[in-house]
Amino acid sequence: KDFFKETFIYSEREDGKESSITYEEFDKQISKVGNSLKINGFKKGDVIALYMPQFIETYIAYFAILKIGCVVLPLFSGYGSKAVIERLNIAKAKGIFTVEKTFRKGKELRMFDLVKSDLNQVQSLNKIFLLGKDTGKKIFNWENFNNVSEKLNTEEMNSEDPAIIHFTSGTTGKPKGCVYTHVGLVSKMSFDEGVLADFKQNDIHLCMADMGWMVGSKSATIASLHGAKMVIAEGVPDFPDEVRFWKPVLELYVAYEDYHWMMETTENLFGELAKAVHGSSEVPLGEHTINFAPPYARVTMRDAILEHTGVDIDGLDEAGLRKACESQGIETDDSMGRGKLIDELFGEKCEHHFIQPTFIMDY
Repeated sequence: KDFFKETFIYSEREDGKESSITYEEFDKQISKVGNSLKINGFKKGDVIALYMPQFIETYIAYFAILKIGCVVLPLFSGYGSKAVIERLNIAKAKGIFTVEKTFRKGKELRMFDLVKSDLNQVQSLNKIFLLGKDTGKKIFNWENFNNVSEKLNTEEMNSEDPAIIHFTSGTTGKPKGCVYTHVGLVSKMSFDEGVLADFKQNDIHLCMADMGWMVGSKSATIASLHGAKMVIAEGVPDFPDEVRFWKPVLELYVAYEDYHWMMETTENLFGELAKAVHGSSEVPLGEHTINFAPPYARVTMRDAILEHTGVDIDGLDEAGLRKACESQGIETDDSMGRGKLIDELFGEKCEHHFIQPTFIMDY
């Protein structure tokens, strides 16, 4: 199988909307953003901040900044204006990526509105890259990234060149910026996760943490370094309920035949956990009773789509899949590749049918 056709990031918004992106699509988007940064005058060593929630676009920006040799400055998406401005000034940031809005515990947070009137306090700031509709002299809107080339060479860097600045929380004093180098971060993550935790290419990484903290960079590095998959989610783990955290864990998208051992281990683990916590493998959840007793059903995306839509995706090319989506009332756009179109068909028309624990396997 073509590795670059595999899914890199699976994303869930707080309202339950799901999306994903393949390594191939991700690489193209990184290059478009990187080229735009260069066109806007950014060069090796410039600091560019990320004030964004857990969106796929956040990780595209993160890797694009690194790809052109700039230094990425992740900021906690829950910060107020004062905390953001202070860190931008300390780091002498020349650019910032942010979003119009996000949601946290059902509340709409207008992230750009929180900081836009104070950004003039950052003398070094030249550009605001916005995922949203606001316009202005310094604002570069996200859709404009589509107007540039998707081809870009990665900047050659020395091993000890700075890559990331992560600030401390500042709760016990002035926030301190910790600098991570290109070789330092990668080698540490390789050892901690690849060696100590035995993380492999056929694993899936999930950490419901904000990009503004060190674990955000850690999550991105672990998955990409190993060519694996990662799961991200907007919002918090316990909203709208405590099951929210476990939902992406239980929806295991299995892409390799040698995952059978993992499936058996997982279903046995969840079965024992259910009995230990609830005294039974059958657990009430809303109007349903979830039976965690193994074995769980194994269903391929192809079979699920065929059963619930009548569409046989086997052998369909991108154009055929796009037509199939549209016949099912699913909106598509030119950025969607084959994997994304299959994900949309499954997510919109099939996923809600799987109430009981089920392993959803590859096409």
